[in-house]
Amino acid sequence: MHSKINPALILLAGVGLLYCNKPVPVQELAQARDEIAMAEEEHAPEYSASNFQGARDALLASHQKLGSEEYDNAKQKAIDSFNQARAARVEASPKYTEATRATAEKTIAQADQAYAEELAKDDFSAAKKLYGEGTTAQGQAKAATGDAQLDTYRQAYRKFEAANSAGDKARTTALAQKGQMMQSLAGVQAILDKAERYGAKDLAPQEFQSATSDLAGARSDFDGNQLKTGSIKLKQAEEQAGLALSKSIEQYAAKRKAEATVAVNGAEKEIDGIPAGKEEVKTLRDYASAAREALNSATTNYGNQKYEDSIKDSDEAIRLAGIIREQALAAKGKYNVADRNTNITDNKNLGKLPAGWQLYEVQKKKPEDCLSCISQRPQIYGQTRLWTRIYQANKQVIKNPNLIYPGQKLFIPPKTGEIPALNRDEILTPAKQQPAQPQPMENKTETAPQENMK
Repeated sequence: MHSKINPALILLAGVGLLYCNKPVPVQELAQARDEIAMAEEEHAPEYSASNFQGARDALLASHQKLGSEEYDNAKQKAIDSFNQARAARVEASPKYTEATRATAEKTIAQADQAYAEELAKDDFSAAKKLYGEGTTAQGQAKAATGDAQLDTYRQAYRKFEAANSAGDKARTTALAQKGQMMQSLAGVQAILDKAERYGAKDLAPQEFQSATSDLAGARSDFDGNQLKTGSIKLKQAEEQAGLALSKSIEQYAAKRKAEATVAVNGAEKEIDGIPAGKEEVKTLRDYASAAREALNSATTNYGNQKYEDSIKDSDEAIRLAGIIREQALAAKGKYNVADRNTNITDNKNLGKLPAGWQLYEVQKKKPEDCLSCISQRPQIYGQTRLWTRIYQANKQVIKNPNLIYPGQKLFIPPKTGEIPALNRDEILTPAKQQPAQPQPMENKTETAPQENMK
């Protein structure tokens, strides 16, 4: 570190040349100057301000006495300057050493939080080593005295200064890799999203919730540069997300395979309802063959624990079965084949429906009823896309268009026109018949009997 002593003092080095034949205290002045410089390096202006200022003042006074040729007084002032500078060092060096140690400790802790132990191993290791050496020297200095004590404190705080620099470098290097770690969050989130698609919230709730919580914690830690704890939470999230996925995917694959089995069997039965020899039958049989093949593949992959492949095959089988059902219903309408699955309720005892409206009761059958299935029936609309009209007419009882239940009574509006809100209670409650009014009868006084109230 550079001395901040008055520039005039640097001339003291040449004093001996000017006063070679006089008792100039050259040595004492040089010692005082050096001691002040070391005191300043040890932050004596901060930790021993009075002694340090006294040392400077005494050195300046020594120089002034030298100018007036008061050599004995100049020598004494130089000695006083040295002594006060030494006192400043004795007071300041342990304080500065401790402050430097605390700074290095904080910097290393921040580097540790940034996961420098893993992401900047060399610099982090060097910082810890230097800190350890500084701590050892600090302990030795406390037990020493005199020059040995000051020299050992000097070794200690220089070790701490070096440890602080290495720790800061380690932290900077570690934080430079924060972007890559943030990207890892997306990978774990993808696993968690897949697990959720396969029903992990219900099938593996503990693992799913744990992964979700750890992932959120990791993201928060990364945002706060806590890369170490964030990395630990990220690893835990990845493990739990993997468990949630493995637990749910097998059960989901089994469920989807069962749904595909029902769908394919039902689609094949729909084909059987079309008169033999019709041109649509061959095409539908080809679709059915492809659907059955996809179902068999789903079964094989499930047995081999290839659950994702099994799910894809089941999805394909269900998709093909849907095409078969839609085209089979269209063919039945074309050839005026009665749809055995249509369930139009007898409306005789119900309140009055608007003209052109029907009442349909959802059935418990396989494959299960759905709005698009109902809509495509020849007796309803004959078109899948009109299912939204059924949904709009029944919002009072259908909260989720993908979920309807056997026994539900649905109002079926006409294909076109406005869809007014109907009073379900009024329509679904049988109309009460009023008592018949007495009718006049020729030459008789009795009245017609009243009908029973329903």
